[in-house]
Amino acid sequence: IAQKCDRPDGTITMVHSSSMLHFNWGYTQFSQFNTDDTLLLVSGVYLGSNQIKFYFHSSSGEIAVICLENYTLLSCVRNKPYDVFGCWLNETHLVSGNLHWIGNMTSCSVLWLNKAFQVGPIHGHKCYRWGTAMDGALLQTEILLKDKTYLLFTTGSLTYFPHQIGIKRIMPDQMIMSGPVLGEESSTDKFFDSLDHVIGMGLSPDHRYLYVNSRAWLAGWVISDPMSPHPIAEEIDLHAHRAFTPNEECFFIFLDVSRDFVASGAEDKHGYIWDHHHNICLARLQHDVVVNSVAFSPTDLEQLLSASDDSTIKVWHSARPPGTDARPSPAPSPG
Repeated sequence: IAQKCDRPDGTITMVHSSSMLHFNWGYTQFSQFNTDDTLLLVSGVYLGSNQIKFYFHSSSGEIAVICLENYTLLSCVRNKPYDVFGCWLNETHLVSGNLHWIGNMTSCSVLWLNKAFQVGPIHGHKCYRWGTAMDGALLQTEILLKDKTYLLFTTGSLTYFPHQIGIKRIMPDQMIMSGPVLGEESSTDKFFDSLDHVIGMGLSPDHRYLYVNSRAWLAGWVISDPMSPHPIAEEIDLHAHRAFTPNEECFFIFLDVSRDFVASGAEDKHGYIWDHHHNICLARLQHDVVVNSVAFSPTDLEQLLSASDDSTIKVWHSARPPGTDARPSPAPSPG
């Protein structure tokens, strides 16, 4: 669904809607605009032709690229597992994933660089590969595009639920060259092991801070079987938003970060907004069921959209008078 808000009163109108069921998708789960807002990446769960048989067992996904000028489908790229989601590298290239089991509890994750205008799935270059014991699915990929390019992702070495955050610098030759470099295993530059189930990540606009949504694991629990879900602590209350589902049924909860605020959905039927300078909750945004995603407007940072499983997208406006700076005023200078 594509919608726009171009009226002074903030009214939103739908300009396009497409059903991905025609492409044998179970559901859509993630979307991202490229940097110049000309293309839209949408990823979802791919069921194949036998949808009834694979509905509850599919681990495959697909990424669709849609042109925003005329809302035509430009390409589709297979993506496995589906919770890699995918991301843009630049205006014309996107990253997808593939997972290969190479032994008992050991897998190899491969990232593919794809052209947004390519014809057919998986026509790209291998750009990065790593293998570890019980290498889990990537939850989200983020590209930092300045003088250096880094890949931020989640994975798991103790269990298949993502509980580690990895950071890997991607060198230019890994993105565009073929040959021996593609067959070499790459290690992650930095790991952060939260020992929690990570369900969402978001970067601050200046790329200085990474914000993470997570579900706390039960304290003191020892993982003996990597295929068994880790118990989640009952006292789940992370920075003012609550969650209730067991580990194997966790929702992906996407968050967004602006200059002054952090916003997130939650399983408790609310979206939340925090002031990240003072670590205080500013607002609770009501829905009927779980709120999966929130996003700040890029042109009006005091406007927020929230999307929920209640089949609604709500637009929220700050009660602050127009023209008022969201940040606290500086202290007056002496004298």
